[in-house]
Amino acid sequence: MHNFFLSLLILVLFRGCETNSSDEGKWMITRFGRLPEAVSNQAVSGGFVKGVTYLYSFGGIDSTQLYSGIHLRSYRIDTRTGFAERIQDMPDSLGKIASAASRINNPIDSEKGCYKSQGSI
Repeated sequence: MHNFFLSLLILVLFRGCETNSSDEGKWMITRFGRLPEAVSNQAVSGGFVKGVTYLYSFGGIDSTQLYSGIHLRSYRIDTRTGFAERIQDMPDSLGKIASAASRINNPIDSEKGCYKSQGSI
């Protein structure tokens, strides 16, 4: 189920929210991989490292859907292989939900942190 939501978020992220009449009915959802845990309400962004496209997931809430499940864990998925790996946690003291992330030049900025990988994003 979490793959569906992640795919939907990524679809909106890369496709945008507006369509014209010639695009109606032509949406395609593509699965890129699986996160090691179910996460929802996280910040999602895309980026590039040495020519490889990655999807990034920052913070969110785990499958318990309880306040105690809000976390700072972050992941990235290699869109070529579908391999997901945990990356450094968001640099904050509290978990994050309903946050946003965007790539501006090299780093990916989220509401309360910044992720900069080795190589260029």
